Amino acid sequence: MLLPNQKITLSQSPETSTRASPDSYFCTTYPPLEKDTYITEIAALPGVSVDYIHHIILNVHEKPLLNHVIPIDPNQNSKSTYFNTPYNCKHTITFDSTKEHTTYYAWAMNANPLKLPSDSAFKVKKGYSFQLEVHYLSAVSKIEGLEEISPGLELEILSSNQKPEYLVGTWYVGAEEFKIPPFTANYPVDISAKVPRDLTIFAARVHAHQWSKTNTAYVKRKKKVFQLPVATPIATGLLMSVMK
Repeated sequence: MLLPNQKITLSQSPETSTRASPDSYFCTTYPPLEKDTYITEIAALPGVSVDYIHHIILNVHEKPLLNHVIPIDPNQNSKSTYFNTPYNCKHTITFDSTKEHTTYYAWAMNANPLKLPSDSAFKVKKGYSFQLEVHYLSAVSKIEGLEEISPGLELEILSSNQKPEYLVGTWYVGAEEFKIPPFTANYPVDISAKVPRDLTIFAARVHAHQWSKTNTAYVKRKKKVFQLPVATPIATGLLMSVMK
């Protein structure tokens, strides 16, 4: 018998969000998972809006490094409180770069929920940790009616007796070393990369902020070119969803 899917909520409390100032980056790293976990759907929590949040990113780290972070609440400075405790993560490395670390999802610009096909899921291995990154555009405490908002994401996961037929992941392709000449209204930026392994690429999301007018993504295979569906824009790069 198949059990109903379960939900995991990753959020930052109203007490944390009201400490945000414009351009704050607040992160929360969660304790290592006790078992392999399969994610089928990701959605922003109610009340999350582009009016005050630039983006929310879901990262997965094999080995978080948290002994140097600065908790948002200065009263929480014990190493035992680093998991589940929001901290300032702007320009801060919070994982061991020699270990596996992956961006699974990026919410921006009031994006719709990500819902994978019923036979597919992201896999997060036992012992790995979720990290939630919230980039605040404005001081939440100064926006009327947001006193009880808890920015974050809700993950739908398969029950313990289920496993997907296909595993889904992300592949990031970026272009950082380019300069747009002054007074140039239209400036194309091309990104290309060779697929590192056998993958089925089925969607792409562009990270180009408000500067992007037109975004396209293509896959070339055996001299044939296929255009990919590109989601709402979210440094310039492509966050591609892949099956393996």
